[in-house]
Amino acid sequence: MTWADVLCGRSRLGDPLAHVVDSLLEQARTGWPLWRAGHDALHAVRLKTLVDRGQQILVQTNPGRTRSVHAAVDPASIAARPCFLCPENLPHEERGIGWQDLVLLPNPHPIMERHLTIPAREHQPQALRGRGADLVLLAQDLGEAMVALYNGPRCGASAPDHFHFQACAATLPAFGLVASGPQLRRHHAVSGFGRSFVALIDPDAARLGERIEAAIAAWGNVHPGEGEPMCNVIARWREGCGTALFFPRRAHRPAAFHASGERHIGVSPAAIEMAGILVVTDAASFNRLDAAAARAIYEEVSPTPREFAAFLERIS
Repeated sequence: MTWADVLCGRSRLGDPLAHVVDSLLEQARTGWPLWRAGHDALHAVRLKTLVDRGQQILVQTNPGRTRSVHAAVDPASIAARPCFLCPENLPHEERGIGWQDLVLLPNPHPIMERHLTIPAREHQPQALRGRGADLVLLAQDLGEAMVALYNGPRCGASAPDHFHFQACAATLPAFGLVASGPQLRRHHAVSGFGRSFVALIDPDAARLGERIEAAIAAWGNVHPGEGEPMCNVIARWREGCGTALFFPRRAHRPAAFHASGERHIGVSPAAIEMAGILVVTDAASFNRLDAAAARAIYEEVSPTPREFAAFLERIS
């Protein structure tokens, strides 16, 4: 297949993009059995709420996410497999909507309602430099009921060789921890449950995109490494203002992911997990994940208090 075969429509200026997405998902329900099965399974997942010092997160057991959670993202593994975001390797039933140079595709193994994968039409590496404004504009076009997501190539992107965003329903617990509004042109730092992240707030979409990219550079100065500094970003547009949750990362997966036996917890934190929905793929991991285990996982992949303080100094 080519992108011409995949595209079934294009958002037009003035069209509510969320409505176009809903039409796309309804088409998937009727014409793509794999997506229908994955979406129906979403309503059968087990959920539980964990509480730590007043903050809440959800734990979801979702066997359909096994491929993503356990994806091998080392260079050798990536080189040995076909790119599953290039059109010639997509399921023949899959259809999408064009948006700028990206394509909105239904995710056949969703974590949340309206879960989309949004690859670039050109095969190019995952990197947010030069794309920060696109993330915010996508969130703006999707409307208040959805958010746009970015996972860094070394901390959540299961296809680090092919640039992509994601999108989903806006009901992520982390947004309840920050204020927003056009009068708040600043940032809010949030710490708790082992996480430390910052909410960047701005009524100007282009400027918010620049601030996201500046935050990546600032985190890279604090926690240097090869390639793009590790981070996850979630953008929402509400009441005429953009909010970007920026999660600096210092590790991809926690030790519990690699452990065996009773110590194993099959969780690989990406943007949705950092925002408060920890996804595991098996019942044993679900049962082992209590508040203390979740806090330990977040602490392991998030900045230390000293690193986070240094990061905040650079974006103030």
